[in-house]
Amino acid sequence: MLRLKTTCAPNPRITPIANGEVKVEGIEFEWDLKPVPMLFRNNIAFDDPELSEMSISETMLTVDRKETVGKGRWNWWALPIFLARGHFWGGLVVNANSGIKDLSDLKGKQVGVPDYCMTAALWMRILLKDLYGIETKDNEWHNLRPKEESQAIALELDKDPPPGVTINWEIHGDPIDMLERGELDAAIGVRGPRLENNSRVVKLFDDDGAAVIGEHFRKTGCYHANHQFIIQRRLIEKDADVPMKLFNAFKESKRIAQQRDPKEASLYFPTNTLEEERKVYGDDAFPIGLKVMRKTLDRAMQGSLEQGLIRKPFNIEAMYHPATQTT
Repeated sequence: MLRLKTTCAPNPRITPIANGEVKVEGIEFEWDLKPVPMLFRNNIAFDDPELSEMSISETMLTVDRKETVGKGRWNWWALPIFLARGHFWGGLVVNANSGIKDLSDLKGKQVGVPDYCMTAALWMRILLKDLYGIETKDNEWHNLRPKEESQAIALELDKDPPPGVTINWEIHGDPIDMLERGELDAAIGVRGPRLENNSRVVKLFDDDGAAVIGEHFRKTGCYHANHQFIIQRRLIEKDADVPMKLFNAFKESKRIAQQRDPKEASLYFPTNTLEEERKVYGDDAFPIGLKVMRKTLDRAMQGSLEQGLIRKPFNIEAMYHPATQTT
């Protein structure tokens, strides 16, 4: 029996497997459900996950920097299990005096993101380029997480930053204060009661970004998935069936969750109806497997190269366990 310590964020599509309703022959799970920011940093800094949810962008970076920064660590296989959405548009706030009325106004602005390398920020910059022609180098970026909590710092992006891109790694004060003072024009991932009824810092989208994400999907066919799963290679060396057992189990977990509660487990935006979303994304906004997600993964890699994250392209299949590559 393989016992896997499994770390991930609570998620309705994972609940049936996490509560034991979906079982996997030969595998027992030891669940550790927690918020993801420090989880990803710990994966990178301590190289200790067994089976873990992980940022797609940062998985690519661990492949790219395995020998230089990881020094041979990060011996993981990714599994093409994509069960989380990858957008912070509902939390995009702007300084009311910044002149930002829509996304096209972001060009040339000071923009704060929790971590420059996180997948949600990667997709934000991809969308700005694809829909508005705004290049990453057109803006000045601010990495808002403290150094001891930042995945970008753990990956040493501050020591070897993206060429031609201006990123401020030192944050002076609270991000909401910076927005109010105009030191930031816009930011994602900034939360707190101080934003309620704040006339100086306002949300850009009334619909949480549903329309613009739908527009990007119609143009590119890309889902803004942000997380997948990784597993230590050493744990499956003796049983090559484990990756597909896991893939099929998580797929079944998602199916049960969506059948049981379609609104909770199927909606990409909680403010939408299923009918509205299915007109855009089809029957499932959370597909898993490499075939259906290939266009998304290719665009994520291309975007990572464009934004100076990874420095050389590699074969997408190099990330994923061989047994899962026909999914």
